[in-house]
Amino acid sequence: MSGFALKLLALITMTIDHFGAVLAWSPKYREVAAFMRTMGRAAFPVYCFLIAEGMRKSQKREMYLLRLLVFAFVSFVPFSLVYAVISWGYNNPPVYLHYDHINVFFTLFFGAAAIYAVDLIAERFKSAGEWYGRAAGFTAGIGICWLAGLLHTDYGFHGALVILAIYAVMTFINNRFLRVAPLVVWALWTYRYSEQYAAFAMIAPLLIILYDGTQGPKWVKSVKMFFYVYYPLHLTVVYWFSTALA
Repeated sequence: MSGFALKLLALITMTIDHFGAVLAWSPKYREVAAFMRTMGRAAFPVYCFLIAEGMRKSQKREMYLLRLLVFAFVSFVPFSLVYAVISWGYNNPPVYLHYDHINVFFTLFFGAAAIYAVDLIAERFKSAGEWYGRAAGFTAGIGICWLAGLLHTDYGFHGALVILAIYAVMTFINNRFLRVAPLVVWALWTYRYSEQYAAFAMIAPLLIILYDGTQGPKWVKSVKMFFYVYYPLHLTVVYWFSTALA
């Protein structure tokens, strides 16, 4: 399975999840919405892996981080609108800037920034010894993940930490089966909140085991920005959809 296929699956399950989240307020569609939300549990773990893999392979890490941060801000208003509907229902007044819970692009950014910090600090402290540099780097990386929790990003500290953990496993033990270990832990952590959610969270490690390390078809590069633009765009559509249900 190529990276493009993984992105597409994550995008589809995320979209199903978000539509399910707003449908949940309608008594008529509550059961369908619960199933849709359950399917959506597969999306975030796959995105975590893709971010770690993207940082591992990227030749322009600074640009990669900048894209994540730019789209985090672009998505701020659409996410705020949808999150208000998910939290308080259809009849709540629109909330354009919601700071108590901010979108997942910030989580992905902090996870990627943690990876960047690990490697940058490890390189700077190389003369003091490889393990000393790595220890200093991972300490800083965990601190950056903590910022995700402090700022109340979607999935918070644990979400950013999963990205860093995947990267750590790929760096020290590049094994296609072991690299999914952090995602298995994530699925078990999800189990604490809902058994049905955990079932679909476990699909993500299975998909990633099938990942063959390739980018996908040659034309994939030409649609790279689509996966960034899609997030705020689909949230806008989800919000419009929720207004029709009100």
